[in-house]
Amino acid sequence: MPKKDKIINGVEHQNNTFKEQGKIYKFIEKCPLGVIIFLPLLFILIEMVVFAFLYMGLSSSSFGNSFSYSMFSSLGEMVDTSVKNAFWINRIISIQLIITNCIISFFMAVVLYKFMSIKPKLIKVEDHLVFDPSSGTLRLRIVNVSRFKLKNVYIKAYFRLHIPESNRHAWAKLNLKIDEIVCLEPYKPWNIATKPFKENSELRGETKLDIGKYDRERICDFIPDMLNEKYRSDDIELAKSSDYINLHITITYKSPLFDTDRVHHEEFMTKDFCCGQLKSIERHKSGETIMNWSNWGQYDDQSESHCKGCSFEKNCSIIKKEKMTIS
Repeated sequence: MPKKDKIINGVEHQNNTFKEQGKIYKFIEKCPLGVIIFLPLLFILIEMVVFAFLYMGLSSSSFGNSFSYSMFSSLGEMVDTSVKNAFWINRIISIQLIITNCIISFFMAVVLYKFMSIKPKLIKVEDHLVFDPSSGTLRLRIVNVSRFKLKNVYIKAYFRLHIPESNRHAWAKLNLKIDEIVCLEPYKPWNIATKPFKENSELRGETKLDIGKYDRERICDFIPDMLNEKYRSDDIELAKSSDYINLHITITYKSPLFDTDRVHHEEFMTKDFCCGQLKSIERHKSGETIMNWSNWGQYDDQSESHCKGCSFEKNCSIIKKEKMTIS
């Protein structure tokens, strides 16, 4: 029996979508659209050939009956036989039309399903996630890559911490300052910052977790640790064999075409994180910080003074590497 998808803290984990579907849906999902359009034409052609043979059989029997009746019977009996044959021909034509309409309707529904199941990528999340240890915030940028305005955009984010000793996972919810974007303009990126981790970032899990050396109250402590060199490996197998943290971002929005809810799910590994400090911030008249598209990329280069207050300042290998920049 295939395992059902689990939902942990609002994040859906799909084991295998196709395993839960029947063979027909699996075929439809994987079959190219051109093949689906060609199949009804092939079935209709086969159907026409079959019914053509039936027509020829009835026509030949009608001709034979007509010839025999003209030789040995009266004219009235011959006309009666032709009427009977015409009746059966009309029946066959009606059946053929019904079958043809059923085939066309079925494949039109399949084509419509294919078009409805196509989910173009309307939202793009930038590759780099910037962690600012001085303020304890994480910043990310999302872009509406469609030609339409996306409305009712909700964002949720969760950290997943892997504990290899017990082969378990701990979850921590990210508190976003922007829970809803009323309207995301086309091709206009948005900077989104989390609330400071120190406010409310308790670890959450399915059960009470004993995570050994990572048994800390603030997830802020985990982030500089995973920025170390051993956590930034591109080798996924190596990352799986050691402690690592990845970030799941779920963005829900209204589809501009069908007015339905769409979900965009993104997963970031440790190699996608970098460390940086925002040096230019726009502020509203009320004093509230405005995180919009214009101030992205205005981060200080890596420097030791920037990392003051970080508990992993001495062990962090990023500042020893070449300076990382956000493009």
